[in-house]
Amino acid sequence: LFINNQQAEIAQLNVRLQQFMGADKNIDFPFRDLLEDLLEECEEAIDWLETQQGLIDYITLPNYLQTQMGPKGD
Repeated sequence: LFINNQQAEIAQLNVRLQQFMGADKNIDFPFRDLLEDLLEECEEAIDWLETQQGLIDYITLPNYLQTQMGPKGD
């Protein structure tokens, strides 16, 4: 599924950010804060994707897609 590809890419980015932030303790504070915010957003995106994947596994893809559709006429 497309979700799995996105999840893997976000996880790889997350690991790279953690490595980068741990490698150089001399990063200026505004840049470090920016990276920490980005890391937090990546972690939230991973959590959301994992939740969606679990939901798809539980209710099956056709039912999941049906729940994502808006009301008729939109």
